[in-house]
Amino acid sequence: MTDVRIAHLRKRYRIPAHLVTERTRLDRVLASAMDDELFEAALERAGIPADEEICLRRVEWLVRVDDAQADARLAVTWSVALADAIAQYVTKGGADVVRYRTRYLAFLDMACSAMSGDVERAWAWRALGIWRAPDALQVNEARAEVLSALAREPRWAPSVLATLAGRNLLWLLVTGVAAEQWVTLARASLVDWNVSEGAVRGLLAVMEGEDNPLSEHHDDTTVAAASRIVTTSLLTRVAGNAFQGSPTLLGSRLLAGALALLAMLEAEPALVASARARSVMRLVARHIVGDESVVANVASGRPIRQAPHGQEQDGPANYTHAAHALPARAPTANANDNTDAPPLDDRPRARTQWGGLLFLLHLVHALDLPSIMQRDGALATRSLRWSLHQLGMMLTLAGADEPATLAFVGVAPGARPPSANEPLATAGELAAIREAHIAIVTELRERVNASDEESDAALIQRITRRSAEILVEPAWFEIRLALAGLSTEVRRAGLDLDPGWIPWLGAVVRFVYV
Repeated sequence: MTDVRIAHLRKRYRIPAHLVTERTRLDRVLASAMDDELFEAALERAGIPADEEICLRRVEWLVRVDDAQADARLAVTWSVALADAIAQYVTKGGADVVRYRTRYLAFLDMACSAMSGDVERAWAWRALGIWRAPDALQVNEARAEVLSALAREPRWAPSVLATLAGRNLLWLLVTGVAAEQWVTLARASLVDWNVSEGAVRGLLAVMEGEDNPLSEHHDDTTVAAASRIVTTSLLTRVAGNAFQGSPTLLGSRLLAGALALLAMLEAEPALVASARARSVMRLVARHIVGDESVVANVASGRPIRQAPHGQEQDGPANYTHAAHALPARAPTANANDNTDAPPLDDRPRARTQWGGLLFLLHLVHALDLPSIMQRDGALATRSLRWSLHQLGMMLTLAGADEPATLAFVGVAPGARPPSANEPLATAGELAAIREAHIAIVTELRERVNASDEESDAALIQRITRRSAEILVEPAWFEIRLALAGLSTEVRRAGLDLDPGWIPWLGAVVRFVYV
């Protein structure tokens, strides 16, 4: 669906004197010409991409109408004329046209540009609703607005901040923007990640220094989770360096807590809604400020449990999430920094024969498997990504690097799977994964009304084995399926409806038939 927003519309009629009373009628016709359905069809006819964010500073168009025509016909004429004018402006380009392939890239361009005080495209960011500051402002004010903008749509914040870290820009935000703004962003993020009100209060208490247990004990599970955060999060790396390089930050527990929470969302988003969130956040925050009592233990990355056969695993565990699975230097607004050119689609992509596996994300949500797996004692020392990845492999019998099983857990094609450098699954862990497998199959049978004669394996294969292309960018997974393979059974069960924003993946998932 194309969403069109017109900030100001100025019209001028040239009407013969004897038809001056027609002005009211023309106003009514023009209003109907802007009707969403009618105008959307006109834009599609004119070739305007429906999946891009396109900003035009102004469009002028001239249309001649025949007052003898019916109102409906006049409305179509005006819709087509405006859509054609927009298409001409978009094709021509220039400083008054800014195009972004996705909303995420608009946020990324805003953040990277404003960090250096470049607000030349502020008019476009304002049109998209992501910028509220004036066009002329100081560099520090522009950087503060970056955090404010991210707080208004926090789902993009972890990936944008990780990219800023990769470009050596994040430290400017950490050292130059008040801690209170970081807390505002962290608080807004908790809402977007569906964290319960009680858990929000607990996490905020950690940030605000009101959560100081007299005797603090962290079990192996908590330390393992904190280790995964500090060894994979770009944000913790930059934040730690900023704290060590700026003595004025060392006493800011508020800032360290907010950064720790955002690092959790960057590296392991499902963790913030778990019972361990407060303890893990406290450990990560202490690691950021350089607390020697926890740095060596948390940052070592050594496994908390023993590897199979009594062999220890050497070196840090290597976890990969969607933000790290993409180039550290993500694309700017458009190819070659030319903001009026069509955006270059250089997203990581891969073909798969198991595209339907992503349909089962609906069942994972309906069964609340993320919460169940994180509470399961057998899976306690594993990340949710590891557990769901094992489930994806068990469902498809595909390998660890299969693009669909990676996308199933929010990891881009070609990236290191969650099981890399991890001890093999224990008997208890496999039993817990099998329970989740049984729950998925049972729910799927009910959704599609499968016959008792059809085996579990045949049912899973019938639903999930679908050729698809997976395209990825931070916080966004697009699964492109062949239109010829559209199934009324799958559609009736609601399995190919867009899951949209999935907090425990920290990403939006979309199904597109082409």
